[in-house]
Amino acid sequence: MERFPIKGAKVRKCFVPYIILKGPWRGTYHTNDSKKWFIILYYTYTRGDLLWCSSEAAVKWGGELDTFCIKPGSRWDKSFLKSTVVAFSMQFLHAGNWAKVIKGDLSSEVGKVTSTDHTDIERMFWIGDMVRVVAGQYFGVEGHIIEMVDDIFCLCQDVSKEEVKVEVSKYYLDQRSLTHTWQARPPTQQLFTPPTDVELIQIGDCVEVLVGEHIDKCGIVHWLPKGGDCLWFQDGTLYIPVPIAVVRRTHLPYLQTLQFTKDKGYDVKPGDIDIGQKVFIIGGDRKGYRATLYSLSVEKCTIALHGQQRTTIPLQNVATRYGRRLNSAMLKGIDMLSFYPGTSSSAWTNWTTSPEDQACSPLPSINPSSLTADPKSWTVDTLDNIDSQSEKLKEGPLAWLMTKEFCSKFTMYHMMLKVSPSFMRGRLHNQFVSTACPDPFLCLNGPAPEGCVAVFCSLNGAGAAIQHYHIPITDLSPAPPRKKNQERIVLDGSHRSSISTIAKCNLKKNTVDIAVTPSTLVNLRFDQICLLEKSCATM
Repeated sequence: MERFPIKGAKVRKCFVPYIILKGPWRGTYHTNDSKKWFIILYYTYTRGDLLWCSSEAAVKWGGELDTFCIKPGSRWDKSFLKSTVVAFSMQFLHAGNWAKVIKGDLSSEVGKVTSTDHTDIERMFWIGDMVRVVAGQYFGVEGHIIEMVDDIFCLCQDVSKEEVKVEVSKYYLDQRSLTHTWQARPPTQQLFTPPTDVELIQIGDCVEVLVGEHIDKCGIVHWLPKGGDCLWFQDGTLYIPVPIAVVRRTHLPYLQTLQFTKDKGYDVKPGDIDIGQKVFIIGGDRKGYRATLYSLSVEKCTIALHGQQRTTIPLQNVATRYGRRLNSAMLKGIDMLSFYPGTSSSAWTNWTTSPEDQACSPLPSINPSSLTADPKSWTVDTLDNIDSQSEKLKEGPLAWLMTKEFCSKFTMYHMMLKVSPSFMRGRLHNQFVSTACPDPFLCLNGPAPEGCVAVFCSLNGAGAAIQHYHIPITDLSPAPPRKKNQERIVLDGSHRSSISTIAKCNLKKNTVDIAVTPSTLVNLRFDQICLLEKSCATM
């Protein structure tokens, strides 16, 4: 015996054998070869079952409409049955559901339903969807889809959380919203009044999360985009983004543990406030490098250079950004001048005086020009090499990236960049990467470190996921165009910072022609332009 869940009000006569299931004629076999007996296809709204019934028999003895069933193997119009089942399923198609086009020029295309007045589409389900059985012997069962084989789905029952091996046709399912249960902690959608001082939060403040997934977590704000509604704070080794409205400023953690005694004063040790912060190595084999401070003892401290393992070095070889060694001694004399870039040797080499300066000098016995006459007054150390590298960075291929002239353009476009083979052993060398938008220094991995840009790309292969990276500017260069009609930004010349479409691209000469006016073309080299791609958010 077989039943088919159908819903509606259509009627169709059909001449097939049938068996009566209930009533006085229970178990008897009949055919509708006479005009007296005929089978009518009914729909019921209460149970959703497809019923096979002899209307005259039902009237004759008051039998119910579900007392008849079609005999297996009978000659039945299967195409009609299939279309009827599909029509039943389409009743549960709602705006916002996923559906697939099954006929026409857009066949096999998948999209969201905006109007349910369609006949050439079918509903789409995905693993994990919450559904409810709307017909058949499992009527009313709710759960999540955990397996799909053709038109038969396997459900995990929502009530018992057990896997129910039920062969349920996809045409007997209706998508349901998730059942929300009461939690001990209120959800983030509760009525919440933001603190009054959220607009005063700045980078470096210590904040506490009041509601949401990261409730009760505290940390130092490391990134706060101007005009944005989210901030990034550091919790241990993680950078966590949260809405500004759900945090409040609080005291720094080390201030909450201070205790005062008359004989010892406050129980704070030198360097307590520097743990977790960036420090500078000013002595030893690693002199000139920056590192992160993790712990300190009486004579030594534990640090880690970027991307390297932790190591232990003496306190006197490490200084904070304020020019204080971790052993509490302040830098003095030549050490202090070399520590700060503004007073290092590179700042004095080109300094000269005029006669007016000498006349107005408060110390006439000292000739300022003599400071540059003696080449042995300053010596070149590792810090000077770092300064020279930063100067080269400003003159590199992406120096324009740091200027305000171009920053306003990048809120609507992704820059296309090439990656040096030295980054990640050339893993990204054969493809272009795109900068994040609208902020090229902030992506899903958090704010980019100093001297780096936030970029993304998809790895090779169909269906590859988008990967996000922080790449140093020294490993990036502008991507050249490949054909006409591509958008680009001018980096040099009289048309600097203008964005237009390439009219002609000459790959042999590495030049392009751009239309400044409808009748005027300007020829530029590849190194004078950078390829752009419009952001999807502005398209």
